[in-house]
Amino acid sequence: MVYGLDADSGKKLWQMQTVENIPNNGLISLQQVINNAEGNPEFVYWDQRTNIRFRVALGRIGAVQASYVAILGHKGLSVVDPLRGTVLWKKADVAINSHVFGDAQHVFVVEANDAGGFGAGRALRASDGEPINVPDFSSIYQARIRAAGRQILAAQTAQAKLTIRLYDILTGKDVWSKQFAAGTQILNTEDRNIAGVIEPNGMLTVLAADTGKVLVTRNLVKARITPADIKGVRDPLLLQDSERFYVALNQPIDPNKVAGGEIHNNFSNGTRCLRVNGWFAALHRHDGKRKFAGGEVAWKKGDLAWHSHLPVHNQMIVLEQFEQAPIVIFSARYNEMLKNGGNRWVSVTQSLQKSNGKMVYDSGPRGINGFSPMFSAFHLDPRTRTLNLLGFSGSVQHYIDDGKGPPALP
Repeated sequence: MVYGLDADSGKKLWQMQTVENIPNNGLISLQQVINNAEGNPEFVYWDQRTNIRFRVALGRIGAVQASYVAILGHKGLSVVDPLRGTVLWKKADVAINSHVFGDAQHVFVVEANDAGGFGAGRALRASDGEPINVPDFSSIYQARIRAAGRQILAAQTAQAKLTIRLYDILTGKDVWSKQFAAGTQILNTEDRNIAGVIEPNGMLTVLAADTGKVLVTRNLVKARITPADIKGVRDPLLLQDSERFYVALNQPIDPNKVAGGEIHNNFSNGTRCLRVNGWFAALHRHDGKRKFAGGEVAWKKGDLAWHSHLPVHNQMIVLEQFEQAPIVIFSARYNEMLKNGGNRWVSVTQSLQKSNGKMVYDSGPRGINGFSPMFSAFHLDPRTRTLNLLGFSGSVQHYIDDGKGPPALP
């Protein structure tokens, strides 16, 4: 079910069912809810008559704009009015496994297949669903880093080079493109205005996603970070705030220390987090200097500001209000493998000072009751100068030391 809500009052404006009901007749039963390869939820049913399990993809929101909401369901694509929920137009030939995105004037559709590939991309007018003739963009979409509006940021390897390009669907041309050495890895980021890569020699490049302008370039093989740390990187992470870029040089999780190599979110309310398992480094995004008692220290854009004293192992970094927080918060839970062959569920929470990378707090692995998350909420409160991780069995509070002393406990 998809709901339209009034953001001010929370009042339900409309609703739309996207999945056909499976008869609850005792012969077909819901077994579990899983995510497919794209992260979209699916129901897994069991038919007792045939002893066969089958999947049913859930409908979902494809694109949201001020003038429309595009919704995928078992009866195709429905584009509805965001205030009233009335259907503006439909396309019954759009499969539920399709990917849908768009901008204010256009809706783009790419149908996925079971092998993980995509059929020819389609462009439709957002106002009435009429088709627009555009070059096929399925191969670009297959190599996407992300899609936004009418553009696709993609990474493709050819002729021993990795090419990062911003492709415009309507014109069929690149807005910009840049080439890097073979073996270059894409940095994962939730910041849509930047992109980043790490080349095999450790060279980091951060780009403006809309123009391709180089914002920072610097080799990360420095201080205690070695070429071996770069060689083993998997799914590196890029974050930013107004002063620095932050990079997590993630390594694979060791299944001999963490059961199944699985690290879990430590918040029950869905606080956004991403996995971190390796060196965590910060780079200056602007030239600057800072005075201290014995003189001053200056730096250039891209200089290494600091890296963690040791690799940050088996963690998840909290993304909520990351740009505003003065510290970097890590919190995770996992099933720890013990030397005697046993195991136990543990929670670990840590924090680093953004200005210098020093450890502020380290809980160490703490046994938890079962596998439930330790915390129920994350709250940054500028008024009380506190950052709170709230839980039923305990909370962690950080406060800005401005000489006024610690505030009241949460």
